[in-house]
Amino acid sequence: MEYTKDLVNLIRLSPKRSALLYSMQGDDDMGSLQRRNLRPLCPTRWTTRHESINSILDNYTAVRDTLAEISECESSDAGTKANGLYTRMTTFLFYFSLVTGLMIFSRTEALSKALQAKSMTVAAAMLAARKTHDNIRRLREDSSWTSLWASCVHGAASLDVDPPCVPRARRPSRRIDDGAPPSVQSAEQYHRMMFFQLLDNILESINSRLHQKNIQFYIEAEEFILSSANKPLESPEDRAAFVRRIAAVCDHFGSDLDPRSLTLQLQMLYDLMDGKSASSLSDITAALVTLGPAKRLYSELSKLITLLLVIPATSATAERTFSCVRRLKTYLRSTISQPRLNHLLFLQTHQDLTDNLDVKAVARDFVAVNDYRRNVFGSF
Repeated sequence: MEYTKDLVNLIRLSPKRSALLYSMQGDDDMGSLQRRNLRPLCPTRWTTRHESINSILDNYTAVRDTLAEISECESSDAGTKANGLYTRMTTFLFYFSLVTGLMIFSRTEALSKALQAKSMTVAAAMLAARKTHDNIRRLREDSSWTSLWASCVHGAASLDVDPPCVPRARRPSRRIDDGAPPSVQSAEQYHRMMFFQLLDNILESINSRLHQKNIQFYIEAEEFILSSANKPLESPEDRAAFVRRIAAVCDHFGSDLDPRSLTLQLQMLYDLMDGKSASSLSDITAALVTLGPAKRLYSELSKLITLLLVIPATSATAERTFSCVRRLKTYLRSTISQPRLNHLLFLQTHQDLTDNLDVKAVARDFVAVNDYRRNVFGSF
């Protein structure tokens, strides 16, 4: 990833080098103008790595020739760095890393984009993470590896990249050397071990997110409500499990919920659905809304659903407000007050609601605040 970032920045930050890359691509490039350009790679943004790696693979020969030309024509530090990057691009390990990185990040970036949706819930996020986890785990199968290795070897040969090889094994220290001959691996075994280690690290990261205590509680509470809506309590085992779940939910939220009222309302929930199947909390919410004022019968249940729905599945919406602060509070507006900045950030973050505002009604309220504004702007 560091080589990729340095390579893209070396060419993109200079118009002369960008023009040189464009001339190296020629007219026979089958990609569009958007695919011709190298995409930047930001280390802190997970949703840009796939595009950056893909842009290098699409222009592999042109980028390599551009680096060779830069290393010959420029005697500055840029020429030295270009020579090092050119040498790196001729190795099979670099090409193999780009191909495997593209394969992995295309899946993880799709998950990242899905998790950043405003309407994302915790249960939906867990489902998306599980699907991505299962898809990545299938890459460890022998058939997937055989296809990947054959594709990498064929692609490297077509791009005049060095054939795969095993790096020189380092001799261990005399203190820990037992005299046994070093184990010799084939090139395929060496790269397979690296690829599987990458997969294991990603799978472990996803698993660590899936098994957090608070997330498990949310999912269990949601399943508890849905099971109460879809089937009545019949067996003694169901009633015992129902009591245990009620106690766990009330202990978690403390004094916010009344256990007796919540128990009664959950027992009435099956009658509220009237035989309709509830697949998510939104189905139960829609049934409660149809009651109108009569939804006070389910006040504790409504409170519990509200507490679950306000749990954020992602912090992407809050992070977007920090990203737009520099555009709102510039150096020329450095004296803006905190309340005004909060109001502007609210309008910027919720643009869908801002676009539906009646501008004339807002202007009318603004003018009606005092006599000075009425004298200046007149009446609407």
